[in-house]
Amino acid sequence: EVEGKVKSSKFENGGEGDTRLEMFKKGLEHFGLEYKITYDKKKDRYKFVLTPFANQKASYFISDEVNANAIKLEEDASNFATFIRGYGNYSGEETFEHAGLVMEARSALAEIYGDIHAEPFKDGKVTDQETMDKELQSRLKKSLKQSLSLDFLVLREAYPEADPQPGDIVQIKSTVLGLNDLVRIVEIKTIRDINNVIVKQDVTLGEFNREQRYMKKVNTAANYVSGLNDVNLSNPSKAAENLKSKVASIAKSTLDLMSKTDLIEDKQKKVSSKTVTTSDGTIVHDFVDKSNIKDIKTIGTIGDSVARGSHAKTNFTEMLGKKLKAKTTNLARGGATMATVPIGTDKTENSIYRQAEQIRGDLIIVQGTDDDWLHGYWQGVPIGDSKIDLKTFYGAFCSAINVIKENNPQAKILVMTATRQCPMDGTKIRRKDTDKNKLGLTLEDYVNAQVLACSELDVPVYDAYHTDYFKPYNPAFRKSSMPDGLHPNERGHEVIMYELIKNYYQFYG
Repeated sequence: EVEGKVKSSKFENGGEGDTRLEMFKKGLEHFGLEYKITYDKKKDRYKFVLTPFANQKASYFISDEVNANAIKLEEDASNFATFIRGYGNYSGEETFEHAGLVMEARSALAEIYGDIHAEPFKDGKVTDQETMDKELQSRLKKSLKQSLSLDFLVLREAYPEADPQPGDIVQIKSTVLGLNDLVRIVEIKTIRDINNVIVKQDVTLGEFNREQRYMKKVNTAANYVSGLNDVNLSNPSKAAENLKSKVASIAKSTLDLMSKTDLIEDKQKKVSSKTVTTSDGTIVHDFVDKSNIKDIKTIGTIGDSVARGSHAKTNFTEMLGKKLKAKTTNLARGGATMATVPIGTDKTENSIYRQAEQIRGDLIIVQGTDDDWLHGYWQGVPIGDSKIDLKTFYGAFCSAINVIKENNPQAKILVMTATRQCPMDGTKIRRKDTDKNKLGLTLEDYVNAQVLACSELDVPVYDAYHTDYFKPYNPAFRKSSMPDGLHPNERGHEVIMYELIKNYYQFYG
């Protein structure tokens, strides 16, 4: 018999030689069910009742002063994990290796214990990120199990109603642990003598998470302190002296536990993030919910054709503006150099520095360029070493950051370098980013100069050149995210957006 609503799901070929009991347990886990056994008087037989949550209100209570001995808080870390990967969105004919949705979740406790991997979660019917994230977070939370156990003294003459059953929701009181809660009985182990008389009955109640355990410790200290109310501390008795000693010991333990709790909670607030699988299958972290980037109202971007969004339906500035509900301004132009040098036969200047003079916003994004490296048909612009020489790459970049700060004193600044590139003409490589211009410089030389300058200027930088996310020499990546081997499409821009958010969060909070 099934109680309540149960999701529809096909479940087959999962036995692999298991017993019927093990298969039954797997089925319960798959459908999220529990069971209880009842007796049907009319049919004179026992039956299994499947239910999402087996419970019934008990007519008795449990107290260490009346009917329970040796109440203990136990911890089961046999399945403890701080990291889990989930696979979803694949058909019944496919294996999880073909999953269209792959997400990861990491507990805040990973900062303390490192990555302890849980068994991967695999369910092809899970197709949305929110459902997957909830499932992964739930599994991590449940991996460290803590429960109360006690020896229930069966006092049938004085308390005939005190007959514990699995699923009972019972009030438990413990002066030692500082408990006064409703807890569900999840397991009962009964020992009988040769006359079938119960001589011992171990009861396991519920599961407590780590935070609840710390609160029990705090309550314990409070209970001991409350016992001092009627004691004259200026002339204490021996009992009071012992009590004072217990208070000092437990208070220290409580402070230690509270500091650990604060540490865990603080790390969870600072570290936790939502895992996202982008449209090109890249797994990234979304820090928006943890970051003050949510307060940004206006975004300004400067750069070259990549920042402008050439060959992309939507660029990273537009994506970020939509995500933050912020207004955007994009002054980036194709072919722009960082330095203020003439370009083309008409000797017209097209520089990112001039864009920097005009840009305004709460958040300013400065995208690096490859055009100084390629300037004058590879003649190249010198990198330089002066922070004020606008005719050099280094000088123009430093000056651009400084003029942005002058014009936008309250603005947050994010920098992004050029990516690697492998422009193609059919199957022929037109150039490589490792090629040298006439100054003997590669694109990486300009990128490294920009990254070092960011350290000197104290501004965060997303080094898009040295990341593993952009692989233009791989035909598969080009087809997916950079068709011409030079300009990321909207899939590539989505990855850029999340990396910019991450750098913002790491630097500005």
